[in-house]
Amino acid sequence: MKFSTMLFFAVSCLSACCGSRFGKVSTTAPYGDFGLASAASYSRAYLRVMTAESIWRKSKDTEVILCGALGCGSFKPGITVDEAIKRVHGDQFYSSFYNVAVWRPNTAALYGVRFPPKRSAEPSGRTLASFENLRAGDVIIILERAICF
Repeated sequence: MKFSTMLFFAVSCLSACCGSRFGKVSTTAPYGDFGLASAASYSRAYLRVMTAESIWRKSKDTEVILCGALGCGSFKPGITVDEAIKRVHGDQFYSSFYNVAVWRPNTAALYGVRFPPKRSAEPSGRTLASFENLRAGDVIIILERAICF
């Protein structure tokens, strides 16, 4: 009886590990039921989405990459976050429904993106305006805001 229970537990754990490894990466932003999610949770979510996209690994730091909830795209350096989102999503982008960050490889840091009437940015104190030009190797990462009721 003990052996069969242990065997069942081991198989369950191993199948859960394999399932999460090969499953689709979630592009929803983290949230907490009783307060704001930590900046570390946001950073992990952004990095998980970025590293799951094969386009990022193929870019060789010569392009600007967009990945996440709106799909993927690669662009020439000098494009702004606004222009990249318009090319992938179209004219109607509601920044209140998304969390947008930019990964800069030369500083190895995430920068939150500010959209004009808003002053706040996620996930950290480092921020870029949505109209700033991006450099080669920058990765725009977009998460859908999770809504909890």
